[in-house]
Amino acid sequence: IVEYGDLQCPFCKDFAENTLPQIRTVYPTQVKIVYKDFPITAIHPLAQSAAIAGQCSFAQNKFWEMHDLIYANQDTLSEQSFASFSAQLLLNQVQFDSCYTGQIPLPEINQDLAEGQEFGVVGTPTFFVNGIRVDGAQPFSVFQSLIESELNPTPTPTPTGGDDVFFKSQ
Repeated sequence: IVEYGDLQCPFCKDFAENTLPQIRTVYPTQVKIVYKDFPITAIHPLAQSAAIAGQCSFAQNKFWEMHDLIYANQDTLSEQSFASFSAQLLLNQVQFDSCYTGQIPLPEINQDLAEGQEFGVVGTPTFFVNGIRVDGAQPFSVFQSLIESELNPTPTPTPTGGDDVFFKSQ
């Protein structure tokens, strides 16, 4: 599952807090989640800063922990929040601060944004489950149905090879 998300988006938060844990519980090894940054700064002024903080945490193998902290504190986010979160996660503060203030991940974030736009993403969250597009924070049942159909595809009937499958000219 590829998610194009915005860490300041309330619908992305809903997915992250309600649907994503169910997917991880029911499909712990069968489904890989790939998060792509799609900050919509026109309506979420801290979305790009949050994306940078997330990617700086990724550099220290703590992306998902930062992701969860940002969503848990989404209503009170400020520029200062991200340094506080990095300290809570026991990240190397010098490395995080250098990455964050230098906006080191910005080219990658912009690449994710451009890629999403090429795929027609205009809002968040937008998902691709093995290439099948899902718009919005859909309930677990929607994802479960798609995941099950991808994990257990219905086989296409094939002819058995008997004479009865061929038309004979008369």
